[in-house]
This record gives sequence, C-alpha cells and structure tokens, in this order.
Amino acid sequence: MKKNLFLLGCMTSLAMLSFQSCGSEDELASTTNTKVVLMPSSVDNCVKEEVALLRKIAAKNDISSDFASDNPSEWKYDHLQIVWDTIPKSVEKTYIVKELRGPEGKEKGIKDFTLTDDKETFKHLERIDIKSAQLGKFGVANVPLLRTIIINGKSLDASNNDLTMVEVHDLPKLDSIHVENFPKLIKSNTDDVFYISLYYQYPELSYVGIVNTGIKELKVEPNKPLKELVLSGNKDIASLTLEEVTLNDITFTKETYPKLEVLNLKKLSGGKSKDLVISGLDNLTDVNLFHDNWLSKAEVTDCKKLKELILSDCNLSESTCKLSDLPELTTFDIQGNNFSALNIGELKKVKNLDLTNNKFTTTDNITLSAAAEKLPLQGNENLQKVDLTPYKKLWIVNVNGYKRGKDVADHNNPLPFANINLNGLTDLESVRVNNNSLASIFDGNTVYENLQTLEAEYNAINPIGMVNIAKSIKSLNDLTLKLSFQTFAVDVKDNKTVDYSMVHNFFTTKSKNLKFDVTQGEDEDADGCYTYNNGIFTFSKAGTYKLSSESFNDILNYSVNEYKSKPFTIKE
Repeated sequence: MKKNLFLLGCMTSLAMLSFQSCGSEDELASTTNTKVVLMPSSVDNCVKEEVALLRKIAAKNDISSDFASDNPSEWKYDHLQIVWDTIPKSVEKTYIVKELRGPEGKEKGIKDFTLTDDKETFKHLERIDIKSAQLGKFGVANVPLLRTIIINGKSLDASNNDLTMVEVHDLPKLDSIHVENFPKLIKSNTDDVFYISLYYQYPELSYVGIVNTGIKELKVEPNKPLKELVLSGNKDIASLTLEEVTLNDITFTKETYPKLEVLNLKKLSGGKSKDLVISGLDNLTDVNLFHDNWLSKAEVTDCKKLKELILSDCNLSESTCKLSDLPELTTFDIQGNNFSALNIGELKKVKNLDLTNNKFTTTDNITLSAAAEKLPLQGNENLQKVDLTPYKKLWIVNVNGYKRGKDVADHNNPLPFANINLNGLTDLESVRVNNNSLASIFDGNTVYENLQTLEAEYNAINPIGMVNIAKSIKSLNDLTLKLSFQTFAVDVKDNKTVDYSMVHNFFTTKSKNLKFDVTQGEDEDADGCYTYNNGIFTFSKAGTYKLSSESFNDILNYSVNEYKSKPFTIKE
C-alpha cells in the first residue's frame, strides 16, 4: 500500500512547485517539523476567497483559532496543513492553496471536510490528503484543478468509526482517488451503493483504491478504462460490479470476499493474473463475466448457492474451464467462447443454457443435465449434427444458421448443418433453425402439442419433410410458422422416378390437392417430358429439371413461399 500511495504522490508532484520547498511527504505529515518556505506573511497576499474558505472549514471543525491570525506564518497546523504556491507571472506575489493535508495524530484529525459548493471553492487546489480517525463527513465537488484525493481513517492507534458516505463529483481533472480504513463507509454521493461512475463527472479518473471499508455494494463503471483498481480488505462486499478496469487479483474466495453474493465483471483488462478463481463462497448466487477475453482459465468450485454463471466472450474452452460442486446452478451461459465439447451432466439442476458462438460440431460431444430446458446453439458455424432426444424437458431450441458472432443470417450462404433429431421432445414451444441445410425437422411420429413457434426458413426441407411438419402440429391456430425460401434436393430413383406418393396421400386425407410446376433447362415448360400419377413423377426424356409448388401453403397456413427444388438430372 505504501507503494500505491507513493505513486499517487508522484502523479501530481510535477505540477506542485511548492514541493521544492516543503520537504518530503513525511516532513509534511509532521506537526512540528514541517518545512515551509513558501509562506505568505499576510492574508492580503492570498486569494481572499480561499482564506475565507479555510476559515469556514476551521469553524465547522471548532478549530477557528488555528487560522485566526492575519499572518498565515502564525497559523497552527495541528489539524490541517496547507501547501502554498504562487500565481505564476503575477505582478504582485499572490499565494494560492495548492494542497490540503490532514496530519497524522490521535486527537488531531478534522471531523468535517466538505467542499461541494460550486460558488465557494478552491480554484487552484490539486491535492487532498487527509488522515483522520475522527472524519465524519467528506465531500468534494466543483474543484476545477483537483487531481488527487487520499483519505485514510486510521491515524496512529485510532480508527475511524464515523464516516459512512463520501461525496465526490464534478471534478474534471481528478486522476486518482484512494479511500482506506473506514469500516463504516458504505456509500458514495446519494446512492445506496458505493458507485464510481461517469455520471459523477470525473472523466480523467485512472486510479481507484478502496481498502478496508464497510462497503456492501461496490460498482466501478468509469468514463474510460482505469489503469489500476486496488481492492483489499473489503470483506463486507455482497455485490461487486466492475467494468473497464485493470484488476491484478481475480481470486474470489471466502478469505477475501466472505459475504459476496453477486459478481459482475465486464470488459476488464488483463492484470498480473489471468486465472479466474471463484471458490468456497457460501453466499454467492450470481456470476456474470462479459468480454473478458484475456482470461487463460476459469475455475468455479464449491459455491453451494450459485444459481447463475455467465462466462460470455471470455476465450475459454473445455480444457480451461473447470466447474465442480455447484449443486444449485440453474443457468449456464458460455456464449462467445471456444468450446468444442462440454460435459456438465453432474450439474443436475442446470436448465437454462446458452452455447452460441462456440466451436461445437456435434452434440455427441455435449452432455447436459436431464433438466435442460433452453438450448441456443446458433453461431456454431461448423455444426453438423444435433441430437437432443436425451433432454425431454427442452422447450426452447435455437440453431439458427448464423456465422459466429453475427446477429443476422447470410441467406446466400446457408450453413451446412443438415441433421437434427427432436423426436419425442413433446414440451417444445419454440424451435428456430433458419438458414441451414435441413431436409426435415420432425419425423412425423410425434405431435408437439405445446409448439408455439417454428421458424425454418432458408433451408432444404423437401416435400416429405413438409408433410412431417404438418403431421407434428396439433393446431395451426396461434402458431407462428415460417417455412418459406426452401431449395430442396430431389431424390431420383432408377434414373427416371420421383416418388411423392406419401405426400399425395396426406394431401388427400386433408381434402387438398397437391400440384407441382415442372420446368426444364432455363425454366422452360416441361410438358411432354414426364407423367404424373398420385404423387409419382416418371420422366421419359433426359434433361435437367426443377420442381416448384404453392400447394404446401394449403396445409401449413400459408407459411411456405418460394418453394422450389434444386436442379436435378434425368439421364438416358
């Protein structure tokens, strides 16, 4: 910690000319040996508004006598020290307050340090460094040049038990803030949480240190990425949200965060450690990581109450992600990673999954809990086979044929995924498999009574596959059905026959007519090149043909438009 405080001191030293004559930091902290060379001899040589403000602070702390003299060289520095500077190139030497420090002493710390009035402020103040076991109020706002705030509640053998809130906002030059040894501190500004946010207008902030406080909920979401965040000894934190910060220690255990319930880490920059460890946290219920793609591994173990685990876009795979002893886990989201296999069958309660944008090629490499209910798989662009029959409780399936990381489909290039098995999944409510190469969705032997949405546009569903869809639907009422833009393959037998008799028979049972248009070559009429009888085509002339039909709209609620075959060849 001494190193961090030293760095904070260096960050403003170049701008503080008075440091050349005020000695070292240790000397400044002393109440008896402070070297002061730049020292006005009269308040007439000072900015009068700043003198008035110093005396106002003194009055609030019952130390008016410290600054009563009109000769600042006679002022007492037992409670508040001042580092003076002069306005450059001024005709008459005018002294300004460059820094305010609270000396270290058991009974000497000030109780109230508030500078929040935009009309009554220090125009040149760059640094506040207060040590006070008695500090009960701290607020700083509208100080235009302030760069550094350090407050420490531990002074010699006394500890602070009074400060519960700090107010810090509207500080355009603030670079660093360090808060330490305030066991009752729980919030900032008027929030019920301790919140570092761009909302509070300190756009240049790059360092935050929070050490040994009583904060229960901490949120750090700065205007731009922090260069460093120091967290230590904050054992009361129950909710921790960090965004765009550098955190050197990403180990979360009962020794460091014994009361942690919610952990949110978003867009962190890689620090000294790239191994995430979350272990032994008895109260933890939610973990959410987003866009932390510098991680080398993640280990989440022995968290008995954990219900939600999101590891999104974290550069993880089956070899770098370890999960165990998470008996209450129900939601597991690993979208945007590099998994090609997954075995979480022992996590018996996991029902909500998101496996999108990974590297799965087949569900043969995936073992889930029988409790699985939701399974998005889109964005696994090399997926070939999906067999979900072991998971009877599934009600949402999404295998849209999107390229990895894309939110829309490339309809000119559907994905090669062509093998899906949903047989027996009677709880299904929503199935989305657009933009693939599927010839069928259902086998026609199971009726999906709960189905509310079926989207399978831009596939290769053939006429038999269309009939099997119709067989699998109990009612078309209140069903969202999208089956347009199919380009299906035609199975030619004995080099002359195409058999859709099963399709014809189904249409007959529904009192509907099955009709096809047949073209040859460049969409020329193929009359005289074939015969058609009860769904069976028999071709008599060699050539390249295509089929199209509008009839499937009659059995599938007008959801099948642009329905045509790929070209197929009849040989002599």
